[in-house]
Amino acid sequence: MLTFIDDYLDEELLRKNKEFVKESVDKLLKDYEGFLGWVDPIKPNLNIEEVLKVTEEIKKEYDCVLVCAIGGSFLGSKAMIDAIYGELYNFKISPKIIFIGNSLSSGYVEEVFKIIKGYNTCMVVISKSGTTIETSLNFKIFKDYFLKEYGNYKDRIYVVTSEHKGYLRKATDEEGYKSFLIPEDVGGRYSVLTNAGLIPMAISGLDIKEVLRGANDLYNKIKDVKYEENPCVRYALCRYLLYREDKNIEILCCYDSKFEYFSKWYVQLFGESEGKSKNAIFPSYLTYTQDLHSMGQYIQEGPQNIFETTIDVVSYESDVDVNLISKDYTELNECSFNKLNKLVMKATNLAHEENEVKNLTVQIDRVDEYNMGQLFYFFMFSCAVSATLFGVNPFNQPGVEKYKDILEELVR
Repeated sequence: MLTFIDDYLDEELLRKNKEFVKESVDKLLKDYEGFLGWVDPIKPNLNIEEVLKVTEEIKKEYDCVLVCAIGGSFLGSKAMIDAIYGELYNFKISPKIIFIGNSLSSGYVEEVFKIIKGYNTCMVVISKSGTTIETSLNFKIFKDYFLKEYGNYKDRIYVVTSEHKGYLRKATDEEGYKSFLIPEDVGGRYSVLTNAGLIPMAISGLDIKEVLRGANDLYNKIKDVKYEENPCVRYALCRYLLYREDKNIEILCCYDSKFEYFSKWYVQLFGESEGKSKNAIFPSYLTYTQDLHSMGQYIQEGPQNIFETTIDVVSYESDVDVNLISKDYTELNECSFNKLNKLVMKATNLAHEENEVKNLTVQIDRVDEYNMGQLFYFFMFSCAVSATLFGVNPFNQPGVEKYKDILEELVR
């Protein structure tokens, strides 16, 4: 079971903030009730057997799947697939999965066209509104490719979108694409445990029932406990109080490159949820040990406005033994990558503490569907509570629309 570890909150801090936290959580559950469809992980997934049926058909019929999505509709599933299979997942799975629609890179689109020439390809388009420019353009471009290459393209397109509104809903109804719903009470960055995230996961071969079981077990653990025993609330309160100590940059630290897209997902989750006032934590991430050789100096002796949150994996399925036969590092003559990684983690935390960098730790037993389901749920619930503590709506993103409004003026 996921564990949150900190040496920051003591009984006095918990006592002083008890009413404030209670009022904030009550506000979250009352004022934002219409955005909490993700809180019970099972509720939005009552059609899971239909999802599994269709994704099995896709796996049998096609050897390449384009997943066209951006933001929360893209990052969650990509993060899960990377975490379980590693960054080289397309050497391990069938069908191949290529993510598109998350940039305006012409070079990337051209590369995808070259790659899919040799494959029998379909496309899963994921967007609640259907109006995001990157996703819309890529959808149109690759739909036209399907029309030219295959003639009958409609059976090759699967849509995950809103039930009643948006361009994709209209296109789906007119063209007859097979479609799945994103619940109206779930926003994009909180949608990883709905069809938006689960369908690409299932196509990759991941056990999405285990993903949901993990999330649901954490939900059941926290839903009735006192706030001081709730790991999500404790983490949210730590962030809020550290900010009040002028710690306004949070670095999510992962000691495995497989977590890079999970880190990107975390950045979007917290950045869009909390970044609506001048009083907000800047979410960032580093991948250790690699980034110790680039940003380590800055953290060690730079400004003291940083705190770190570390994802600690207790055990990995595989390991590599090390025997340097070295006089300089005799302790590594009988070691392993995982053991050394743990020692580096401990050393890094102790070193950074010398520069008053606080460390919070989120620990999971292993990297599998069950534990990753818990990890995603932990950060989503924590983020919703944290944003409410900061006095902002966790579920809107008015600032995101500003550049789109300006863009519309520029392209007229």
